[in-house]
Amino acid sequence: MNILIADRMPIYRLGLKSICNEIWVNASVFEANSFDEAKTLVSNHTFDLMVLNIKMIDHEKLITFIYSTIRYNKILILSDDQYD
Repeated sequence: MNILIADRMPIYRLGLKSICNEIWVNASVFEANSFDEAKTLVSNHTFDLMVLNIKMIDHEKLITFIYSTIRYNKILILSDDQYD
C-alpha cells in the first residue's frame, strides 16, 4: 500500500505517518510539504490513500487535483483551521 501525506506542518505529517505505519505495517508512506511536491509525487507514483491538508492550496486548484486523481485513489481532506 502506498500512502501520500501532504501537509505543511512536519509534526502533523509525523503523527499521521506514525498512525498509518501502525495500521498498515507494510505501507510505504510518502510525504509532501507543498502542493507542488504532492503533484510531483502523484505523477510519479500510484497511491492507495492520499491525506491532503485543504489549507495547502486554494480550493479551486484542490478540487481540480482531486477530480483528476479520485478515480484511482481514496482521498482524506484535513484542515488545521478550527473554523473549517
